[in-house]
Amino acid sequence: MAKDETAQLVAGLSDGVSVLRELSSGDAEKLLNALRTATPTPSRGRFLRAMRKELPDFHPTGLADVIDALVAIASVVRTTPLSAEQVVHGLSESTSMDLSADERETLVERLNQFMSVQTLQLIAYGLSLRSGGDRWFYRAELVSDIRPVFGGTDGNTPLAAGLSHHLVIESHEPDGHRSYGFTLSEDDLGDLIAVLQDGKAKSRQLRGLVDQLGLTYVGPQQEQEHG
Repeated sequence: MAKDETAQLVAGLSDGVSVLRELSSGDAEKLLNALRTATPTPSRGRFLRAMRKELPDFHPTGLADVIDALVAIASVVRTTPLSAEQVVHGLSESTSMDLSADERETLVERLNQFMSVQTLQLIAYGLSLRSGGDRWFYRAELVSDIRPVFGGTDGNTPLAAGLSHHLVIESHEPDGHRSYGFTLSEDDLGDLIAVLQDGKAKSRQLRGLVDQLGLTYVGPQQEQEHG
């Protein structure tokens, strides 16, 4: 793993990795066992609350930092050619962590154990479904208003009116936040609504199939909970 890539990764994971490194052997084992038996969910808030119930003695912020760091590392493993061992060793050898040889060995052993947990792998896969493209949806806004047509002898008399619809879609892209605007007619609105309704119906059907097969759903869903 390149040093600059490792530095960027560690910068975002330093709190969680530090908490994990400082856990006692007993607490690390409790966390590992709780993650092994946990049911992955696409909701971060719901998953954290479930973990806090399983581990009431853990500090809530520290637990969230550790889980976020582990999921992030698992996501890196899933979305890059690097193996779990390469990512773990890259993190442990980063000079920004300032570890002794014994501390580095302990961290490598712990991270390797956690990277083998299927729950983390499934959550990482769910995240990759959400952010796997070059452009992903953030929010949308539709502004509609009346546009009068003026005429008459003075040119100021409203003679007719039309409707104007302006759709703004915002997205996150590799080079930053972007906004796109579209002018729509009433027919365009109908076509757009039909496409979205069809997509929602297909989503319900596919989710039903996932449930019928007895599989755990880990794909993206709108996050309504905060943890």
